Amino acid sequence: EWDYFIPVFKKAIEKYPDKIALKKFLMSYFLRSNNYAHSLEMGNLICNQVQYKYQLPSVIFEDYFNNDDYLDVMETIGISYEKLGEFDKVSYYVNYVIENIPLFDVDGENVKDIPSYLDCFYLRIRINLRAGEYQKIKEDYQIIKNNDLPGLEWDSETWQKDYGDVIGYLKKNLV
Repeated sequence: EWDYFIPVFKKAIEKYPDKIALKKFLMSYFLRSNNYAHSLEMGNLICNQVQYKYQLPSVIFEDYFNNDDYLDVMETIGISYEKLGEFDKVSYYVNYVIENIPLFDVDGENVKDIPSYLDCFYLRIRINLRAGEYQKIKEDYQIIKNNDLPGLEWDSETWQKDYGDVIGYLKKNLV
């Protein structure tokens, strides 16, 4: 039950307001509790704090908060905006994440960490479906397909629940 953690992290943040990592945990608990407005509020606080701290680069790493954590925050903000129906704001966040997905060296090859940010691809495909941008949908699908994602289970309950429309379109038109 994610709701049980929320008061604990709120108190921790009151005691340690500069700890970005605590805010990130609270943001994820809000998201998991379907409290998108609070998730979004916390994500924006984190972004503002990170922008300030990047002026003092050594400080950011003292808080155990790194670039991957920042991408998680940006993804959560995009998801929260989408859940709140503020579709015009989603693109900025999902595009930022997709453009900055980290590379991992696997046997001398660079491989993008697509599975961790699959929500962003699904959200961008949804946005492009609404806009009728079918070529862009094909391009994102090819990225997903070319990365041979083991976690991409089309019929999984989680993906169907959140992205059934996207998966339905992909299965019907591209798979």
